[in-house]
Amino acid sequence: MLSLSPRVRIFAACEAVDFRKGFDGLVQLVRDGFRDDPFTGDLFCFFNRRRDRVKILAWDRNGFWLCCKRLE
Repeated sequence: MLSLSPRVRIFAACEAVDFRKGFDGLVQLVRDGFRDDPFTGDLFCFFNRRRDRVKILAWDRNGFWLCCKRLE
């Protein structure tokens, strides 16, 4: 179970993302695509072309978390 603060917003990318991108590439997508600050603590979700994998990028004051999941 995931417990989030009511202030945390969750954003999902509408377009598919190249899943070879790591932390730096996804941070740049947040700045350019979402036009948002990746250091806010919000969650940013990215999907591959087939929509069977998701990457979630989040900042927690010490660094970025990058969570990956294969959807079944």
